[in-house]
Amino acid sequence: MIEVFRTVLLALLMVVCACKQKSRAVPVDRPPDPLGSATVGTDMAAVAAVSDVKVERVPPAKPIAWSPPKRPPSDQEQLLAGTWAATVGEYATRSKYMADRVVFAFDAKDKGKDLVGAIVTALENDSKVSTNCIWLELRTDFTGIRRECMLVNGSPSALDQNDAITGAKSDLGTRFDWFIDSADKNAIKFRFHADMVVPAAGPTGIRQLVFRHWTMRFDTTSSKGENRFSMIESIPEHDYTVPANYVYEIHSGAYLDK
Repeated sequence: MIEVFRTVLLALLMVVCACKQKSRAVPVDRPPDPLGSATVGTDMAAVAAVSDVKVERVPPAKPIAWSPPKRPPSDQEQLLAGTWAATVGEYATRSKYMADRVVFAFDAKDKGKDLVGAIVTALENDSKVSTNCIWLELRTDFTGIRRECMLVNGSPSALDQNDAITGAKSDLGTRFDWFIDSADKNAIKFRFHADMVVPAAGPTGIRQLVFRHWTMRFDTTSSKGENRFSMIESIPEHDYTVPANYVYEIHSGAYLDK
């Protein structure tokens, strides 16, 4: 496994990082009326108001120990530090803030035919209908931020939040800590500073698993290009593995504010 990981890292070294020209931040307005879903304009994205549709939320099933490294970043961590962006479907992880503004639901056409099985199939195929995105910025001091993100003209763009009265912008994102755990087969581990959610199949429909710990591993069985990697995501608080493997484009050493 170590040799495979080294191979992946060597591939990452080949990245030609033109990320200085990456997507700009897009302002987010809070409209007075619910929009029903997120929409994209020419220069602006609008996030729907809080939904009144209730979806079951499942709290963390068990505590997870967090032992951040008290050392300088390794060569591998130096290499992975930078901007990660992935286009994802409706059922990917997201912040609780955004989850309150988007309805996770599944409308089975024939509820008499294995509803749970149909939901599981939808979750597994989520990567094939990429409409949203995830934007991560990993710093070499083992901190980072997951910015809320939308596709604008086919490219991922981080979102800012606008104050409706003053017009002032603030960062719409969730802070996290991260490191590579060499004791756990080089898993990339994250701990968010606020609640996140991920949709999962329940007995009567979609429910949301609440979490703060997130683990990523490279899918070594799938090659997507020199700086594009299929990732296996898991939620240790629920012993849950996200059914769809999303492809992240990694730009080493590049950040939104550089």
